[in-house]
Order: sequence, then C-alpha cells, then structure tokens
Amino acid sequence: MDRLRRNGGHMWKVVFQRVTILAVMLLIVSVVAFCLPLMSGGDPARTIEIPSRANPSGEGTASGETGVGRAAGGVISEDRAINIGAAASELRQTLDDLARFSGFTGPLASLVVQRLTYQPRPLFVFDRAASQARADAEAEAIPEATVTYRVGDVIARRGERLSSEAHELLARENEAFLASRSAGTLVARWGGVAGVSVVIVTAFGLYLRLFYPGLGHAPGRFAGLVALVAAGGAAATAAVVFYPGAFWTAAVAPAMFVTMVCVVVFDTRLGIAVGALLVAIVGSAIAPPIGYLPVVMVGAGIAAWKMREIRSRNDVVKAALFVAIGLAASTAAVNLQIRPLVDAVWMEIVSDALSAGAGGFYLRS
Repeated sequence: MDRLRRNGGHMWKVVFQRVTILAVMLLIVSVVAFCLPLMSGGDPARTIEIPSRANPSGEGTASGETGVGRAAGGVISEDRAINIGAAASELRQTLDDLARFSGFTGPLASLVVQRLTYQPRPLFVFDRAASQARADAEAEAIPEATVTYRVGDVIARRGERLSSEAHELLARENEAFLASRSAGTLVARWGGVAGVSVVIVTAFGLYLRLFYPGLGHAPGRFAGLVALVAAGGAAATAAVVFYPGAFWTAAVAPAMFVTMVCVVVFDTRLGIAVGALLVAIVGSAIAPPIGYLPVVMVGAGIAAWKMREIRSRNDVVKAALFVAIGLAASTAAVNLQIRPLVDAVWMEIVSDALSAGAGGFYLRS
C-alpha cells in the first residue's frame, strides 16, 4: 500500500513537471511569434517606422503649422509629419491607420498605437525660416498673370454684392484716378472745399446774428456752441469713413446728439438749425445720399417737439422712443427709394432702419 502511494506521488510529480515544461515552451513560442514582426525588417514598402527617442530632452514642441520641420536627420515637409499636438482621438486614429497600412492587424496594431502614443515627444520641430523660404520660393515660381482692363469694362452691376476682388479693383481704380489729376484740378478741388466752408459758416453766422444777437455778448456760450457743432460734424464724418457699413448709425447719431443738446440748452429753433447745419457739414464732406437730409431733419423735428419741456426721466425716455421710431421709419423710406430692390438688400434695409432708430434712442435715453 505504501509503495502504491509512493508510485502515485511520483507519477503526479512527473505529470506536473511535463505540463510546466510544455507551458513554458508555449509561452516562449508565443512571445517569439508576437515579437518577431516588430523585430524583423518586413516589407520596406509597408513597414511603419516606430519613432525612437531622438529628442530625449523633450525640447521643442509639436507644431500644427503648415511648413517644414528640422531635426538631426534634415528637413521634412509638413505633410510627411504627424502633429502630436492634435486631439488624442485624432492622433490615435491616424496612427492606427498607418499601423494597419503597414501590415499590423488586431492586437499588433493596438500595441503599435499604444507604444507610439505613450508620452510622445517631437522628432521634428517647426522651422519658421525654412518654411518662409519655401513659401517664398513657391510664390516666385508662380508665373505673373496680367489682366487688361479697358474703358467701359463692367466692374460691378447695380444690386450686386461686391466681391473682394471687385472691391480691391474699385479701390485701385479710384487711387489711379486721384493720382492722375493735375495740379490745377487739385487747386480747384481744395478751392471748392474752402468755398463751401465759407458759405456754411457765413450762413450760420447770419442766422445767429438775426435770431440770437445775444450770443455775441456771451463768448463762453458762443464758443461752446461752436465747439459742440464742430465735434458733432467731425465725429459723424470720421465714423462714416471708418465704419461705412454702419452709415446710418454713424452719420445720424452724432447729429441727433448735438441737436438734442441744443434743444435742451438753448431752444427748439436753434436745435433744428443746428441739425440742418450738421447735414450741410457732413454732406459736403462725404457726399451722402440726398435722403440723409430728411432723415436728420425728421429726428431734429421730433426732438424739438418732444423735448421742449422735460420734467422727469420719463419725458426723456418717451422723447427718445419717438425719435427712434421717426428715424427708423424715415431711414427705411429713404432706402426704399435710393437702393435697388433686390433680394440681398431687403435685410440691409431693415437692419439700417433698426440701427438708426437704436442709435437715436440710446443717445437720448
């Protein structure tokens, strides 16, 4: 019985040893089969290059800019590099596609992607000088194209939205025309500006002399009125020049503000006269559409009507609301008359009316 037990124990030891040896052999074979594709060269045309620690210090940053990169191996094009600064999902997808294209499938592809995305460091850094040199060389290689424009060629048609090319062409044509004028033409032009200025100042001075002779005996009030009118005219003109897309707000709001101040400080008659004066100043400076006159005068008239007696804050708000409605309605009416009624213009008419009304309401409230 004891012998049988000893034989049985020995048999189980032998079985355990053989199973252990078999398991170790299977493990070795599996490891070799698993690592062999990574260690072998494979097909040169379909082998992905696993990056080495070419930049162990971590200096340099991955760049998403279009250009070229430089490293110890030389210069490469941006389209041959992978931006490690991209989103993690995008980077993993790019590397997974490259791994599968190189012949790795299943767990092997996942292993390659995991290795490449573990603490990635840039192999190449963005070289601004080389990129600029490459861009300059490509620009110089483009043959120069010459476009000939003849007298009578159509640049833009009424109702069309200007493209950037048409806008640039119109600006260049205007510059060429201004540069081609003779000295006599320039003198005549500036003489006309001076003449219009003298006419406007003389007309307003005679108006003040006739209806407000007392201002001549109050230099402070007279200087304040002149400064206010000059500031309003300059503000409206500059705003229209720098923000032409918001013409009605830029041209109307300063005039309405000055008119309101004159109505409150002086009286309604002077406020309306100042509104007309600002129309003359801005009109001679930027040549706005003729509808600019009725729009400003409607606002000035409503301001003079509703702001004759201000007893509370509510009176100011009500006056501002009436002025806003008048400006919006008159601006819409003028645009319906002077602008081409095409599909692209309708929303601009509405937006111009709302912006003019909002500007008048804000200044008064």
